[in-house]
Amino acid sequence: MEEKPEIGLLKGLVQTVCRNADLCAAARQAAPDEDWAGLLDRLRADHGSLLRDLLGCLMLRDLPAREVRQLVMDTVPPEGEAPARPARKDFSFFRSDLEHAEQHLEDSLRCLLAGGAMRDAELELLSLHYLKMPLRLRDLASMEERPAMAFPEPSMLSERLH
Repeated sequence: MEEKPEIGLLKGLVQTVCRNADLCAAARQAAPDEDWAGLLDRLRADHGSLLRDLLGCLMLRDLPAREVRQLVMDTVPPEGEAPARPARKDFSFFRSDLEHAEQHLEDSLRCLLAGGAMRDAELELLSLHYLKMPLRLRDLASMEERPAMAFPEPSMLSERLH
């Protein structure tokens, strides 16, 4: 039996949310200050909530539980291939990636909602997440405007102390 288009869109969105959550987790490990850490924690909480609702939509469309589990597991890197924890100084690499990933998530969710294939209850549920996205992007943009904190090398600190 051929998969319905909305199932494919939901599955694609699940994978996008999982990738964004992974990016946020990696960026959180490298967050230069508590402001960034707080924003990244909020983003991850929003991703978790959206993911739960997307998985619920898939289950309500009678997608077997094992297939839903496999969908999420396919986005997790195999054991031993997880990226190494980044050093603090690597946070600058995450800044643009975060904004790009969140914009992609917003675009994907907009396509799903505008497609006309979603049920009213699903539209209401997922629309709530969509309404939060401009706020997320605004928060990221405002954080982007702040300069990243530069941490001096330990050798520079010891020179200043002597």
